[in-house]
Amino acid sequence: MVYGEFDDAAQLAAFKAHPLYQRSIDIVRPLRDMRIAADFLTDQA
Repeated sequence: MVYGEFDDAAQLAAFKAHPLYQRSIDIVRPLRDMRIAADFLTDQA
């Protein structure tokens, strides 16, 4: 499981583009049976 909180979409995009995150995908992808992803915004006011 990967969990993260980001201040904006640019931070999320930078996280997803990071080489270590990409490497983890390469390792985990062949091991998983199912993938579920969810991104959501919260009211930070």
